[in-house]
Amino acid sequence: MKLNSLDDLFQVNQAFDKMVTVKGIYVDLAEDLVAGVLLSQIIYWFRPDKKGKSKLRVKKDGQYWLAKRRSDWWDEIRITARQYDRAVKILLDKDLVIKRLYKFNGRPIHHLRLNEEVLISEINQRLEGGNNEMVKSTSHKSESGLYGKPKMDFAESVKSLTETTTETTAEITKEEGRGLAKFYEKALGRTINSYQLDLLTSYLDDGLSLEVVVLAIKKASVNNIYRFSYVKELLDDWLAQGLLTIKQVKDYLNQRKNKAKKKKNETELPQNIQNALSLVEECELAEGLGGEVYD
Repeated sequence: MKLNSLDDLFQVNQAFDKMVTVKGIYVDLAEDLVAGVLLSQIIYWFRPDKKGKSKLRVKKDGQYWLAKRRSDWWDEIRITARQYDRAVKILLDKDLVIKRLYKFNGRPIHHLRLNEEVLISEINQRLEGGNNEMVKSTSHKSESGLYGKPKMDFAESVKSLTETTTETTAEITKEEGRGLAKFYEKALGRTINSYQLDLLTSYLDDGLSLEVVVLAIKKASVNNIYRFSYVKELLDDWLAQGLLTIKQVKDYLNQRKNKAKKKKNETELPQNIQNALSLVEECELAEGLGGEVYD
């Protein structure tokens, strides 16, 4: 469908409901635009649906949790895994959210929930001054006496939303990222885009070793499967099995190979039957040629 006007856009606007509506107060709480966007979306998931029921399905230790991989946030609020790392750290440092590591669908994944006590306290502090304080925190008065645009360093906030971090983190270095991109393109003969590279490096932050990620790319090349989704399927499988090192993955692959070989052998006929069948075939061939079969 092609849009020709704003009217068309408004008619299909429901298709964009997945995208977050950012509340200014959440940006104020986080003191950062990306962290505020993330907080807004986390609150969206904890907010009941239209029927008053929870959107959340994961319950651990008596609490509901939001279970998402770092790379999953791109589909909802267009932040990369590294931007998520930075944003969630801000929220954790401010005690606005709580993070725990649990298993989800058989694999370890970080779960988030709102720190209700701190979140409500922080919001109440901003409400204590009444409407004037709320207006003051979100806008400024112009010389004409009218309230204008928010008084904030907007350029800096936009930069935090769109930047690809240049800091070297404990999880992965820029050198590793460049090396991974170069190997991917050489092995598969395909250009890797920034989203795919960020997704690959997110597996390193999830605990997989660099050698494991390289092995997945190598297997795709050996099997002549050049789809990025195939590499992702391999890595998701290994991560789900808790296989973080190259030794663990190779042992796992060897076990699968031996299991498949054993299963194949079990379906084959016993050797004495195979020998008998071979002898029958030789006899039939000899008879067809008018000859005899000798011991």
